[in-house]
This record gives sequence, structure tokens and C-alpha cells, in this order.
Amino acid sequence: MRSLVGIAPDKVRRLGISRTFQAGRLFAAFTVRENIQAAALGVGRNGRAISSEVDGILDWLGLGRVAARRAAELPYSDQRRVGLARALVGPSRFVLIDEPAAGMSDGECVELTALLRQIPTRFGAAVVLVEHNVRMVAEVCRSVHVLDRGQSIAHGTPGQVLSDPIVIQAYLGSATE
Repeated sequence: MRSLVGIAPDKVRRLGISRTFQAGRLFAAFTVRENIQAAALGVGRNGRAISSEVDGILDWLGLGRVAARRAAELPYSDQRRVGLARALVGPSRFVLIDEPAAGMSDGECVELTALLRQIPTRFGAAVVLVEHNVRMVAEVCRSVHVLDRGQSIAHGTPGQVLSDPIVIQAYLGSATE
């Protein structure tokens, strides 16, 4: 295991670790395609080699229809998908996805959950999910680690963790509250 403390973000990314941000960090004036291409350039991809990869990700995420639009013009859920696309372009061994369901409707969460479940097979990357949407966590994750105020309180399968009385008390509340 190697510590990443003090390593520049571009070097971390080149190690095969990518991430999304809870608060979108898109280039607002860039098109959707340009946002994804910029991420590809950041990991050493260039020219025509990235074009088909970007097209594939755009299609997979349902963003092909808005590829030429500026990122600032997109609805929130599409902006979140662009952030995910940027994390997935180029080789990744691990993708840290930070609060992807934040601000999304139930329907958008269902669609996003289906996409997140495909990442390991489609991209060959492990997903590290930071999320409060319990349904999404249960459907996407095989292993769950729960923190409360910076302390580990549970680890196991979704079923084990979601039935743990300590987790229920900390996150889900009790029936008497």
C-alpha cells in the first residue's frame, strides 16, 4: 500500500485513481465533449486516440445528445454525469465517487445506480462510493464501511451493515425516535 499524501492530483490520476466531486467542478464555458477531452488530456491521452473513447462514454451515459452544449447550460443531473465521464476517461483502477445522488430525484438516482453498477465490468475499475443514499449503497456496493464522526462503526456486506443496531441508531434512527 502506498500513501498518496503530498502527491499532486495529476500524478494520483496517472496512478489510476480518479474521482468525482460532490460539487461539480466542470469547465462551465466548455462543451460537454470538451470537458471530457480535457480530462483525457490530463492523463496523457491526445488526438484521435481519445475521440472514440469519449464518444463511447458519452453514449453510455446518455450524453451524446448534449455533447455540443456548454456544461453551464445542462440540467444538474447531466452535469453530474459529465463529472462521472471525466473520472472514467482514461485508465482507472479505482474511481472515488463522492455523493453522486446529492440533489437528484428518486428517478435520477435509479438511473444513476444502474450506471454505477456497470463500472467495474465496463471500465475494469473498482468503485469507492461515498454516499448517504442507503438504497444506492445497498444496490451498488458489495462491501460497506460506515463512519460516524470520523470513526469506523461497521464493515461488511450491505445486509450486515444495514441491520447493524449501531448503524441504525447513527444513520437510520430508531422506530421510537
